[in-house]
This record gives sequence, C-alpha cells and structure tokens, in this order.
Amino acid sequence: MTKLDTPALRDWYALEAVAQSWGRETLIQQIRSQLHLRQGAAVTNFAQRLPAEHAGMTAQILEDPLMVIGRVVLAGLARRRQA
Repeated sequence: MTKLDTPALRDWYALEAVAQSWGRETLIQQIRSQLHLRQGAAVTNFAQRLPAEHAGMTAQILEDPLMVIGRVVLAGLARRRQA
C-alpha cells in the first residue's frame, strides 16, 4: 500500500480490502491489476435497451449484487411479518 501514489488511492484500497475481506495476496493482486480504474466502469447498453426504471436497478445489481440480495431478503421478511 505504501507504493501507491496518493493517499486517496491508499484509502480506497484499504476500504475495499476491509469491505471485501481481502487477504494480503488478494490486495496486492488488485493493486497490480489497477482495480480502481476498472471498478464501476463496465460498458452496458441498459439505458438503450431497458425502461429507465429498470436500467438503473440492473446497473446497480452488477455494481453491488450483495446489496440487492439483502434487499430481497428484507422484503421477504417484511412480507412474512405482514401476513
């Protein structure tokens, strides 16, 4: 991490390492492959092919699938409580 150019990059990788539970070797590999440049940069045609309300959600699923799974689980729990 000390070989990264800026404090902002060090902070970004530190936060990602904690959030993703990376080990040392994984962190090194992600830094070498410049993950920060690729993260969230996937090119999609969602905006052209899907209605606006679905395009945003679809892109969000690709960026953070665990967040979406959590929402689905919480919605299911809420429905059970209402029943």
